[in-house]
Amino acid sequence: MKVELLNKLKKKESRNNFTIHTPAAKSTLSGTVPNTPKWRGLELCSSSLEEARNAKVIGKSLEAHLTVYPNEVVKTLLEAVNSNVAQLLIVSELTIAEGPAPEAAVSFEDVAFTVERAAGQVCDRCRRIDPTTAERSYQAVICDHCASIVEENFAEAVAEGFEAK
Repeated sequence: MKVELLNKLKKKESRNNFTIHTPAAKSTLSGTVPNTPKWRGLELCSSSLEEARNAKVIGKSLEAHLTVYPNEVVKTLLEAVNSNVAQLLIVSELTIAEGPAPEAAVSFEDVAFTVERAAGQVCDRCRRIDPTTAERSYQAVICDHCASIVEENFAEAVAEGFEAK
């Protein structure tokens, strides 16, 4: 089984097949993902984050403020995602920069990255590091984004207050 998996990983194919088994739900999800620059970009981002981990800049990806220096093609792909790219990359903060990358950036053919520790405190709800994270009147240390969700959806619990740690 291991040898078969390694052989599949070593092959350079135009498409990547995947299968996800969920024993608890007794279901299987299978599909094919095209091998395009969009997917390669995730690998390059992971390489940059791993390099920052090895240099002790961050401990885990959610501690990162990632700055991307893309060429026009990559910039168009990032804009086309039309989603929270920071969440997709599992980083606390993402900046898409204009202009050339600094010399210290981890550079690839069509994109470069810099990684630094994100500013702020860890939100107890989403685990991102965010400068808006603060202790709320209801004894929760959460960011503004999470506070709006909690206050809107759990008004009764907010009125009563949460237990202190």
